[in-house]
Amino acid sequence: MAKIPPLPKRQLTRRSVDYKLRLLQEADACSKRGELSALLRREGVDPKTLRSWRRARDTWLSAQERGLATGLLSPAAEVRAARDARSWEREEKLLTTMLGELRGLRERHRDAGPKREPGDGLVDTRGRTWEQIRGDVLNAVLRDTKGNRNAAARQLGIARTTMFKWIAEYDVWRVGRGSDG
Repeated sequence: MAKIPPLPKRQLTRRSVDYKLRLLQEADACSKRGELSALLRREGVDPKTLRSWRRARDTWLSAQERGLATGLLSPAAEVRAARDARSWEREEKLLTTMLGELRGLRERHRDAGPKREPGDGLVDTRGRTWEQIRGDVLNAVLRDTKGNRNAAARQLGIARTTMFKWIAEYDVWRVGRGSDG
């Protein structure tokens, strides 16, 4: 029996951005029945590929409209970078709010009772990471609310689920309930 030769591997075709944009313009101009199919057959492009090129173009255009496109990153990467920057801004705003709340707690503790010793739960922010500060703020607020996690979340201006996530992350589950966990 004769051996059947294997089929050659299909080469990955790389096409330039100019080619893709030109083809998309031609495809968008097709109005008669069968024109688009004929164009895709002539160019050897799969309809799914055309769809993904359209999606990429639309993402790029929407990013440009929002002022994100610089040409240095892919459109999707620029959108992700902008989303990350907004996330970091929100995180910084939240932590600033938390620090303000902590300063208010310090004032209340200072006015409320006897002289406090250094290291008794008040947060020193110099030379600390945001994560360390967040954990200390969380401890201080939970102590202030006597372990009431819902009240602590309201006081910090965060969602209850975020509060529970941070409690697990910073291992402060029993703070304010008679244990220094």
